[in-house]
Amino acid sequence: MLTRSDGWLPAELVEASDRAFSEALELLRLPRTVTGEAGNGAVQVSVDGRGAITDITISPLSCRSDNSARLAGQILQAVQAARRESVRTRWACLDGITFAGRPVRNLLP
Repeated sequence: MLTRSDGWLPAELVEASDRAFSEALELLRLPRTVTGEAGNGAVQVSVDGRGAITDITISPLSCRSDNSARLAGQILQAVQAARRESVRTRWACLDGITFAGRPVRNLLP
């Protein structure tokens, strides 16, 4: 990864950065599915670690409702809740990983 054979960086710094980078990548690659809901659980949406929708569950009672605008709003709220949780989960993966004694999370923009 960051290996420099000319001694430009101290070996321990290169090793530490390689290790931190590898750990962060591995954690971020883990397939994490999270679920958001709306309408007191009437609509549930699952998203993967990138926020892509993987599943939508709508209660049968909600499908029979004549208020399609309300159902659409609940679907949107559930998608937003799931995506917020996905972002929170990704950031939480970085907790405890350090680079040069500083948390990796604090080094990111």
